[in-house]
Amino acid sequence: MKNLLLILPLLIVGCVIDPNSDGNLDNKWSLYIPDSYDPLIGPTVRTLIDEDTLSFKNSKVYYLADKENLTIDMIAGGRVIVLYGFNPCKTIFKAGIKRNPVFSKEKYNKQFNVTKSNEFRYFCNTPAEDKAIQQAYGKMLLKSINDEEYMSQLRAKQQEAEEKKQREANALMNLGAIIGGAGTPAPSSTRSKATTPSYPTYTSSRTVPSNQLCPQLASRLVKQEVVRGNRICYYQ
Repeated sequence: MKNLLLILPLLIVGCVIDPNSDGNLDNKWSLYIPDSYDPLIGPTVRTLIDEDTLSFKNSKVYYLADKENLTIDMIAGGRVIVLYGFNPCKTIFKAGIKRNPVFSKEKYNKQFNVTKSNEFRYFCNTPAEDKAIQQAYGKMLLKSINDEEYMSQLRAKQQEAEEKKQREANALMNLGAIIGGAGTPAPSSTRSKATTPSYPTYTSSRTVPSNQLCPQLASRLVKQEVVRGNRICYYQ
Protein backbone atom coordinates (compact mmCIF):
# COMPACT_ATOMS: atom_id res chain seq x y z
CA MET A 1 0.00 0.00 0.00
CA LYS A 2 2.84 2.39 0.84
CA ASN A 3 4.47 1.66 -2.52
CA LEU A 4 1.21 2.45 -4.29
CA LEU A 5 0.91 5.77 -2.51
CA LEU A 6 4.46 6.63 -3.53
CA ILE A 7 3.87 5.66 -7.16
CA LEU A 8 0.50 7.45 -7.52
CA PRO A 9 1.89 11.05 -7.57
CA LEU A 10 4.47 9.95 -10.16
CA LEU A 11 1.71 8.55 -12.38
CA ILE A 12 -0.30 11.77 -12.03
CA VAL A 13 2.69 13.98 -12.84
CA GLY A 14 3.46 11.74 -15.81
CA CYS A 15 0.09 12.73 -17.31
CA VAL A 16 1.01 16.43 -17.26
CA ILE A 17 1.84 18.06 -20.60
CA ASP A 18 4.99 20.18 -20.64
CA PRO A 19 5.32 22.45 -23.71
CA ASN A 20 8.96 23.04 -22.77
CA SER A 21 9.90 19.38 -22.33
CA ASP A 22 12.47 19.65 -25.12
CA GLY A 23 13.88 22.95 -23.75
CA ASN A 24 12.90 24.97 -26.82
CA LEU A 25 11.93 28.03 -24.74
CA ASP A 26 14.73 30.37 -23.73
CA ASN A 27 15.33 31.49 -20.15
CA LYS A 28 13.14 34.59 -20.60
CA TRP A 29 10.07 32.38 -20.20
CA SER A 30 8.92 31.52 -16.68
CA LEU A 31 6.66 28.78 -15.34
CA TYR A 32 3.24 30.23 -14.54
CA ILE A 33 2.05 29.49 -11.00
CA PRO A 34 -1.77 29.74 -10.79
CA ASP A 35 -3.31 31.17 -7.62
CA SER A 36 -4.78 27.72 -6.90
CA TYR A 37 -3.86 24.25 -8.15
CA ASP A 38 -3.82 20.61 -7.07
CA PRO A 39 -0.64 20.05 -5.01
CA LEU A 40 -0.49 16.42 -6.18
CA ILE A 41 -0.28 17.56 -9.81
CA GLY A 42 1.63 20.82 -9.37
CA PRO A 43 1.13 24.27 -10.93
CA THR A 44 -0.87 23.41 -14.07
CA VAL A 45 -4.01 24.38 -15.97
CA ARG A 46 -6.55 22.26 -17.83
CA THR A 47 -6.24 22.01 -21.60
CA LEU A 48 -8.96 20.70 -23.91
CA ILE A 49 -8.18 17.38 -25.62
CA ASP A 50 -11.52 16.37 -27.16
CA GLU A 51 -14.47 18.74 -27.64
CA ASP A 52 -16.98 15.90 -28.09
CA THR A 53 -16.09 13.99 -24.91
CA LEU A 54 -15.04 17.13 -22.98
CA SER A 55 -11.83 15.34 -22.01
CA PHE A 56 -8.87 17.37 -20.84
CA LYS A 57 -5.28 17.07 -19.65
CA ASN A 58 -3.31 19.14 -17.19
CA SER A 59 -0.53 21.19 -18.70
CA LYS A 60 2.22 23.44 -17.48
CA VAL A 61 2.02 27.02 -18.75
CA TYR A 62 4.94 29.34 -19.44
CA TYR A 63 4.69 33.10 -19.69
CA LEU A 64 6.69 36.09 -20.89
CA ALA A 65 5.67 39.35 -19.20
CA ASP A 66 6.21 42.76 -20.77
CA LYS A 67 6.18 45.23 -17.87
CA GLU A 68 6.37 48.26 -20.14
CA ASN A 69 3.32 47.38 -22.27
CA LEU A 70 1.61 45.31 -19.56
CA THR A 71 1.12 42.27 -21.79
CA ILE A 72 1.57 38.60 -20.93
CA ASP A 73 2.38 36.03 -23.63
CA MET A 74 1.56 32.47 -22.62
CA ILE A 75 2.25 29.00 -24.03
CA ALA A 76 0.52 25.80 -22.89
CA GLY A 77 0.47 22.22 -24.08
CA GLY A 78 -2.99 22.71 -25.57
CA ARG A 79 -5.92 25.10 -25.73
CA VAL A 80 -6.50 26.31 -22.18
CA ILE A 81 -9.88 25.96 -20.46
CA VAL A 82 -10.25 29.29 -18.65
CA LEU A 83 -11.73 28.28 -15.32
CA TYR A 84 -12.87 30.75 -12.67
CA GLY A 85 -9.93 32.38 -10.94
CA PHE A 86 -7.54 32.13 -13.91
CA ASN A 87 -6.32 35.73 -14.09
CA PRO A 88 -2.67 36.15 -15.16
CA CYS A 89 -2.93 39.97 -14.97
CA LYS A 90 -3.86 39.77 -11.30
CA THR A 91 -1.28 37.09 -10.53
CA ILE A 92 1.66 38.77 -12.28
CA PHE A 93 0.90 42.53 -12.35
CA LYS A 94 -1.73 42.79 -9.57
CA ALA A 95 -3.96 44.41 -12.18
CA GLY A 96 -7.27 43.84 -13.93
CA ILE A 97 -7.67 42.36 -17.40
CA LYS A 98 -7.98 44.95 -20.17
CA ARG A 99 -8.41 42.45 -23.00
CA ASN A 100 -8.70 38.68 -22.99
CA PRO A 101 -7.03 36.43 -25.55
CA VAL A 102 -9.02 35.16 -28.52
CA PHE A 103 -11.48 32.49 -27.39
CA SER A 104 -13.21 29.77 -29.39
CA LYS A 105 -16.87 30.29 -30.22
CA GLU A 106 -17.91 27.16 -28.36
CA LYS A 107 -17.50 27.07 -24.59
CA TYR A 108 -16.28 24.08 -22.59
CA ASN A 109 -19.33 22.41 -21.04
CA LYS A 110 -21.29 25.47 -22.30
CA GLN A 111 -19.79 27.44 -19.43
CA PHE A 112 -16.04 28.08 -19.65
CA ASN A 113 -14.09 29.91 -22.35
CA VAL A 114 -11.38 28.03 -24.23
CA THR A 115 -8.42 29.78 -25.87
CA LYS A 116 -8.39 29.48 -29.67
CA SER A 117 -4.72 28.48 -29.62
CA ASN A 118 -2.21 27.08 -27.17
CA GLU A 119 -0.28 30.36 -27.59
CA PHE A 120 -2.15 33.45 -26.44
CA ARG A 121 -1.76 36.93 -24.94
CA TYR A 122 -3.38 38.87 -22.11
CA PHE A 123 -3.53 42.68 -22.03
CA CYS A 124 -3.61 44.19 -18.53
CA ASN A 125 -4.80 47.49 -17.07
CA THR A 126 -2.49 50.26 -15.95
CA PRO A 127 -2.83 51.42 -12.31
CA ALA A 128 -4.66 54.53 -13.56
CA GLU A 129 -7.14 52.42 -15.53
CA ASP A 130 -7.78 50.17 -12.54
CA LYS A 131 -8.35 53.25 -10.36
CA ALA A 132 -10.80 54.72 -12.90
CA ILE A 133 -12.71 51.43 -13.03
CA GLN A 134 -12.92 51.31 -9.23
CA GLN A 135 -14.14 54.93 -9.09
CA ALA A 136 -16.75 54.25 -11.79
CA TYR A 137 -17.90 51.17 -9.91
CA GLY A 138 -18.10 53.16 -6.67
CA LYS A 139 -20.25 55.82 -8.36
CA MET A 140 -22.48 53.16 -9.87
CA LEU A 141 -22.86 51.45 -6.50
CA LEU A 142 -23.65 54.78 -4.80
CA LYS A 143 -26.24 55.60 -7.47
CA SER A 144 -27.80 52.18 -7.00
CA ILE A 145 -28.02 52.74 -3.24
CA ASN A 146 -29.50 56.24 -3.71
CA ASP A 147 -32.03 54.92 -6.23
CA GLU A 148 -33.08 52.18 -3.83
CA GLU A 149 -33.46 54.68 -0.99
CA TYR A 150 -35.55 56.98 -3.22
CA MET A 151 -37.82 54.11 -4.30
CA SER A 152 -38.20 53.01 -0.67
CA GLN A 153 -39.21 56.52 0.38
CA LEU A 154 -41.61 56.77 -2.58
CA ARG A 155 -43.28 53.46 -1.66
CA ALA A 156 -43.62 54.62 1.95
CA LYS A 157 -45.29 57.89 0.86
CA GLN A 158 -47.66 56.05 -1.48
CA GLN A 159 -48.61 53.64 1.29
CA GLU A 160 -49.19 56.52 3.72
CA ALA A 161 -51.43 58.27 1.17
CA GLU A 162 -53.48 55.09 0.63
CA GLU A 163 -53.94 54.62 4.37
CA LYS A 164 -55.05 58.26 4.78
CA LYS A 165 -57.53 57.88 1.92
CA GLN A 166 -58.96 54.73 3.51
CA ARG A 167 -59.32 56.44 6.91
CA GLU A 168 -61.18 59.37 5.31
CA ALA A 169 -63.49 56.98 3.46
CA ASN A 170 -64.29 55.10 6.69
CA ALA A 171 -64.98 58.36 8.52
CA LEU A 172 -67.45 59.47 5.82
CA MET A 173 -69.25 56.11 5.96
CA ASN A 174 -69.59 56.34 9.76
CA LEU A 175 -70.85 59.91 9.55
CA GLY A 176 -73.45 58.91 6.94
CA ALA A 177 -74.65 56.06 9.13
CA ILE A 178 -75.10 58.35 12.15
CA ILE A 179 -76.98 61.03 10.19
CA GLY A 180 -79.21 58.43 8.57
CA GLY A 181 -80.10 56.94 11.96
CA ALA A 182 -78.63 53.60 11.17
CA GLY A 183 -77.38 53.16 14.75
CA THR A 184 -73.84 52.80 15.75
CA PRO A 185 -71.16 53.66 13.25
CA ALA A 186 -69.96 50.91 11.07
CA PRO A 187 -66.81 49.39 12.45
CA SER A 188 -63.79 50.57 10.62
CA SER A 189 -62.21 47.98 8.48
CA THR A 190 -59.05 46.48 9.82
CA ARG A 191 -56.13 48.22 8.32
CA SER A 192 -54.24 45.83 6.17
CA LYS A 193 -50.68 45.44 7.14
CA ALA A 194 -48.13 46.73 4.74
CA THR A 195 -46.73 43.92 2.72
CA THR A 196 -43.16 43.83 1.72
CA PRO A 197 -42.09 42.17 -1.50
CA SER A 198 -40.78 38.71 -0.94
CA TYR A 199 -37.45 37.72 -2.38
CA PRO A 200 -36.32 34.17 -3.03
CA THR A 201 -34.23 32.76 -0.26
CA TYR A 202 -30.92 31.11 -1.03
CA THR A 203 -29.13 28.17 0.52
CA SER A 204 -25.66 28.61 -0.90
CA SER A 205 -23.48 31.18 -2.61
CA ARG A 206 -20.42 31.25 -4.83
CA THR A 207 -17.99 34.15 -5.34
CA VAL A 208 -16.19 34.66 -8.65
CA PRO A 209 -14.35 37.61 -10.24
CA SER A 210 -16.68 40.33 -11.52
CA ASN A 211 -15.65 39.79 -15.14
CA GLN A 212 -16.94 36.21 -15.06
CA LEU A 213 -20.44 34.76 -15.09
CA CYS A 214 -22.03 32.78 -12.28
CA PRO A 215 -21.24 29.05 -12.60
CA GLN A 216 -24.07 26.72 -13.51
CA LEU A 217 -24.71 24.39 -10.58
CA ALA A 218 -27.37 21.82 -9.79
CA SER A 219 -29.05 24.49 -7.63
CA ARG A 220 -31.02 27.29 -9.32
CA LEU A 221 -29.39 30.73 -9.54
CA VAL A 222 -31.77 33.21 -7.84
CA LYS A 223 -29.69 36.35 -7.44
CA GLN A 224 -26.30 37.85 -8.26
CA GLU A 225 -24.54 41.07 -7.32
CA VAL A 226 -21.13 42.64 -7.88
CA VAL A 227 -19.29 43.82 -4.76
CA ARG A 228 -15.70 45.14 -4.64
CA GLY A 229 -14.58 43.50 -7.88
CA ASN A 230 -16.25 40.14 -7.13
CA ARG A 231 -19.51 38.67 -8.40
CA ILE A 232 -21.53 36.96 -5.64
CA CYS A 233 -23.92 34.28 -6.90
CA TYR A 234 -26.79 33.03 -4.75
CA TYR A 235 -28.37 29.61 -5.31
CA GLN A 236 -31.63 28.14 -4.03
